[in-house]
Amino acid sequence: MNSKHSRAALALLAIIAVVGCKDVGLKGNIPLAEAQYKPLKPLLANDYPPATPGHTGPVFEGTHWPEAGMPVRIPEQDLVKVDSASGLALYALRWDQPPYDRLYSKVAKGWQPHMPVRGVQPGQPGGGTH
Repeated sequence: MNSKHSRAALALLAIIAVVGCKDVGLKGNIPLAEAQYKPLKPLLANDYPPATPGHTGPVFEGTHWPEAGMPVRIPEQDLVKVDSASGLALYALRWDQPPYDRLYSKVAKGWQPHMPVRGVQPGQPGGGTH
């Protein structure tokens, strides 16, 4: 490759790098320092339907709490029992305070996280059974 082609390729790569790094201002972007401490948005029923039709997880304080992700390992002393629902003992992190962002139930491989789903209330159409 001659020097003319090398310079053209280098210029093209520089343009791609500059354009690729441009902040395009995607809707909802916030600075990293702010995002690190921002609480998670509650799940919405329309965005996260139940895995099993008609079953939306245990009901705790009037809200469905379906399984959210894979089981995690948490030292048992870091959890405190907050309630029982649908045959499950529900736990929260010892330092967490209501309203909880996550609840946990004991499973063979650790602790199954549950997250609240807003928008489906027990007994309403689409609310299913628990």
